[in-house]
Amino acid sequence: QFALAYFTIFLLFLCFIIFCISQLLSVTRRISSKWGAQDWRCNSGWTVSRFRLAQIMAFAIDEINKNSELLPNVTLGYSLYDNCAELGIGFRGALSLVNGQEEQIILDHACAGNPLVIGIVGDSSSTRSIAISSVLGFYFATCSCLTDHQKYPSFFRTIPSDAFQVRAMIQILKHFGWTWAGLLISNDDYGHNAARSLQSELSRSGEGCLAYTEILPRHKKTDELRRIVNVMKKSTARVVIVFAYESHILNLMNDWLYNNFIINNYKDLN
Repeated sequence: QFALAYFTIFLLFLCFIIFCISQLLSVTRRISSKWGAQDWRCNSGWTVSRFRLAQIMAFAIDEINKNSELLPNVTLGYSLYDNCAELGIGFRGALSLVNGQEEQIILDHACAGNPLVIGIVGDSSSTRSIAISSVLGFYFATCSCLTDHQKYPSFFRTIPSDAFQVRAMIQILKHFGWTWAGLLISNDDYGHNAARSLQSELSRSGEGCLAYTEILPRHKKTDELRRIVNVMKKSTARVVIVFAYESHILNLMNDWLYNNFIINNYKDLN
């Protein structure tokens, strides 16, 4: 029993490491492309939270290497590749590792060369995972579409798919008696698949209806955000369901607060 408990803790620890790696990492730096003359530059900005995850991953692997009982006679190594939150860059980085084109690493004076790559973890988003899942298997994407083993035979899911998230949302609506709600989604596979699943579940169960469905822009587009805010204000729905990322909804909330501030001040002046 003790051995089983110890092994379970070890597996959970490894899953935590996988989660940290899979956040791959928009720490801004210049990237040289080996597949052409063009140089790639990250435009997504430097993100403290993702840099922190990289440090956590490095610390966790170092701790595993220090404990000889976990992986006897085995030393784990790692190399971080910045995807710059861009599909093209992440895809090129993944293929370079698969094809053995990664940068040469000098381990010591007597050992130089490309170490054996036994696993590649990433990318973090469903859209980028779908694009290259025929080559690699990923651990963070939640899109239920990745459950299709004929299309994505190498994909190994370690967290629940969005199908469970949709079912939980239906149960919440039913519990509070909310039958009229708006829906905001991200403009990617995660958002679109979640919207289709939610609409299908609502139609099947008859538990409610959607007043509107709006797609949140990836970047801060003031005109589009303002249009969505106006749709929400004019709607009679007072419940909003969101399938999107934190940055998307923060842009919308900031625009909402800004517009309310301007309108209220304008009324006060008059």
